[in-house]
Amino acid sequence: MTTARDLADLWDETSRAALALVEELSEDDLSLPTELPGWSVGDVVAHLAHLESVSAGMPQPEGGSLTLPAEDGAQPVTISDVVEPGVAIRRGWTLAELLDELRAACDARRDLLADADAFRSLGLDRREALWAVRRLPDDAALPLFQAATARELGQEPAQALPVMP
Repeated sequence: MTTARDLADLWDETSRAALALVEELSEDDLSLPTELPGWSVGDVVAHLAHLESVSAGMPQPEGGSLTLPAEDGAQPVTISDVVEPGVAIRRGWTLAELLDELRAACDARRDLLADADAFRSLGLDRREALWAVRRLPDDAALPLFQAATARELGQEPAQALPVMP
């Protein structure tokens, strides 16, 4: 069965391979056509940078993301409606600019995926782990705090204190 960890590892491997491929491109390569009608190599790189940065929660350039209509009866949104603004706003960016954004987005996503999986080593998902550490049983003192309650010299005798005026 494919796990979330398997998918995260697959994304990581794929993103590293895509970055390695983009790093081999030259500025002139960005204007080459692709099999996608109307899309250049630069458009494909812009598409990768856009989607990775959106997935990482990074802010988008002005005009680089879709604003969904709020009214009922609006036209259905297509995949092109989502993709095109991100690609269009990045047309004309240099290879260095596209690579910077793509690298930053992949790094940010890697961090997000690592944070989301932080409790898996305990065999718990995030919700279960947070619930498990919310409260300790009253009778189970942690070893760290056992020393704080132990007395080096034994039990002290009770002392009567004078009444405060």
